[in-house]
Amino acid sequence: MNTTGVIMASGEGSRLHSVTQMLGLPKHLLPLGKTSSVALIIHELKKCCNQIILVCGKDEKNIFEDKILSIDQNIEIIPKNSSGFAGDYLIAHQYAQNEHIVLTVGDIVFKKDELTRIIKKSQTNFPKFTLVFDHRQIISKLDFRMVAASTNKEMLQMIMQINPESFKEVSSNFARLFLQNKVRAAFAEVLFNLNTPESYELAKKYFEI
Repeated sequence: MNTTGVIMASGEGSRLHSVTQMLGLPKHLLPLGKTSSVALIIHELKKCCNQIILVCGKDEKNIFEDKILSIDQNIEIIPKNSSGFAGDYLIAHQYAQNEHIVLTVGDIVFKKDELTRIIKKSQTNFPKFTLVFDHRQIISKLDFRMVAASTNKEMLQMIMQINPESFKEVSSNFARLFLQNKVRAAFAEVLFNLNTPESYELAKKYFEI
């Protein structure tokens, strides 16, 4: 199945500001050994997506092009003008060439081959909307913020106003769509969420081994 992979890499990373300021890089490009969280995601998406879009902040296109196009010249790097995740969804809806769209946040480090497994599974369940959660957060904190999603363009329009980092919004809308048999849940093996200096240091040490 033809699939468009969309990496949402436009977050400012306020809790990582001290690190990003020091290195002069967005959090999604912070070095993890010889790679970065975005580079790892691109490597996985290339296995099962024939189009990859990276959504960056409006002033970050040049730095993403400098770092990412050396990995793959075919990555479409598009800065967003609208704030919040609705801006990411809008770009996905406008630029995706395929009906099947997979979205993932750009500061997550998945276990090797985990994102590929999730996408291939979602392809078999298409067009049902798949919400992917970090299994560690579900178990320890009952945290239902999504780390990835599989959708079609029609459903993408429906969820455009849902904030994927809001437990209340995600859980209430998930319940509504579940009752309509339009959604399924999946759980991902996530190694790191690069949202604090401490989590970044742990990830950096992991990739230096």
